[in-house]
Amino acid sequence: MRFQLEKYKSIHPGIILERLLAKKEIAQRPFALSIGEHPQTINAITKGRRSLNTALALKIEATLGLEVMKPKSKSLLIFMDKKR
Repeated sequence: MRFQLEKYKSIHPGIILERLLAKKEIAQRPFALSIGEHPQTINAITKGRRSLNTALALKIEATLGLEVMKPKSKSLLIFMDKKR
């Protein structure tokens, strides 16, 4: 299995989510409803007005097929896109 690493430093998780949704051509509203969240919640996260809690991060991870690695540095977040 081959993994593609993307490193983001000091970027709000909502911006990363917005990029991932655009890359996979998924609209925010259907995505939000598919994970059982309000569309307003996902919109607020992508606009940086709301933080991303752990439970929601795990839902997003499972739905988009991502694996989030916990780095040693707190300012670095690594997403691994599972290529199948």
